Amino acid sequence: MRFLAMLIACVACAVSARATVDPDADQIGVYFDLNADETCLEVDPFGQFSVYLIVTNPSATEIAGINVALCLEGGVLQARHFWYEDWVGIDSYSESCHYMSVGFMEPIPVVGSNVPLVRVDYLLLSEPEVKFYVQPYGDGPLEYFDASSNSYPLGISSGDSDLPVAIVNGDCDVVSATGMTFDAVKSLYR
Repeated sequence: MRFLAMLIACVACAVSARATVDPDADQIGVYFDLNADETCLEVDPFGQFSVYLIVTNPSATEIAGINVALCLEGGVLQARHFWYEDWVGIDSYSESCHYMSVGFMEPIPVVGSNVPLVRVDYLLLSEPEVKFYVQPYGDGPLEYFDASSNSYPLGISSGDSDLPVAIVNGDCDVVSATGMTFDAVKSLYR
């Protein structure tokens, strides 16, 4: 009986605990910290905050370029900063997305399980909730490259480009019931 009670307690703790870094290889997400474990943030009106576009558990030993779109819904002002300032390529904006098809002058070495690529600073305006999405660049695949121009497809940390990867001042445990995938369900536990 004592063993059964301990087993139930361990399972309950494991289910309620939030994992940190997505264990799958070659994932990309938006995080509020460099450890890639904060995807929910509370910010006061007109408060400033930073987000980091991070590749987690990359298969390559270095990252030389990336094709990605960082999109959002909500009222913010932004000031883009690349984590590694020496880059070349296409860096453009639309009303809600920041499109990046860039290469870094020096490949970024993979050290550990997180590789921060971009930091963007924001000022929260009138709308209280802001949702961040990672999407493919145009019609192309979501991918990164190593220095030998080998392509590595990227998975999205939320499991779906239509689901937010990070939220400011909102419900962080909401997942659409339509088209729910295993990746979408697992994102609830990170």
